[in-house]
Amino acid sequence: MTPTGQKTNSDRSTGPLPMDDQLKTLFEYTKWHIGLYTGLVTALIAVLQLYGEELTTVTRLFFLASLLCILAAGAAGGIVGSSIPFYRQFDVFMRSRLSPRNSWEKIDKAVDPKATDTAKYSGKWWTHFEHTAFWLGIGVAVLGIIVNEAIRRWPGKSAFEFGLGIL
Repeated sequence: MTPTGQKTNSDRSTGPLPMDDQLKTLFEYTKWHIGLYTGLVTALIAVLQLYGEELTTVTRLFFLASLLCILAAGAAGGIVGSSIPFYRQFDVFMRSRLSPRNSWEKIDKAVDPKATDTAKYSGKWWTHFEHTAFWLGIGVAVLGIIVNEAIRRWPGKSAFEFGLGIL
């Protein structure tokens, strides 16, 4: 610390980096999303366990696809959330390349010439992927419920007839 009481760079290395407000908001939002995904995955697994035999095979497949989408959203949220503490500014974070491995470190080719940088996608890409996977998972689950209801109401009809009957 300086004589005036201000933190120096060496003081900051022992604690969290100060973030701008937009990055703090993204961090809080991402933590909330991860909690939401955990609840939705639990709910989908519970529905499959409790009502699996009452659901059609097609509906179970829709729910499994939804489960995979929400798990992908959670993984992307984990990459975003675990990387944010290493940044101070939102715009720098959004441009930075992140991955599950080496999300904030750069590969030192001098130490390991065969090392490859696995960080191919930006923070912006990961946040968009997270939201897309989540909404795709919700859409697939809703579609699964609609298909299940259609199969129950109109047994023996073809998939094409289901489409016409639902509309």
